[in-house]
Amino acid sequence: MLTQAKNTEAKKWLSDVSSVALQQSLRHLDLAYKNFFNYFLSFVVEVEPSLTSAKSQSIGIDLGIKTFAVMSNGKKVQSPDYSKKVRPQNSQVTAKISTVSERLKEKK
Repeated sequence: MLTQAKNTEAKKWLSDVSSVALQQSLRHLDLAYKNFFNYFLSFVVEVEPSLTSAKSQSIGIDLGIKTFAVMSNGKKVQSPDYSKKVRPQNSQVTAKISTVSERLKEKK
């Protein structure tokens, strides 16, 4: 991917930058992308059956991102904040990208 980009006229300037830094940036970008989309939900619930009289036999649950779950009875469950776990990694990646950007500007 990097070699192909260096061969295009629009990105020919990539040849002026150390390929090690570019490859590392791509690995960090790939890792950040995978971490961002790497949250899965899996749960198991064990309950004892009980007989109750109910007005309605079912309830609808809408799962989302901003609000984790909204039930058809109006009850809402807020989403957990995973960004606290990711923030330190994001700041490290941002700092490295900024350093590479500054070096590129200096070489122009």
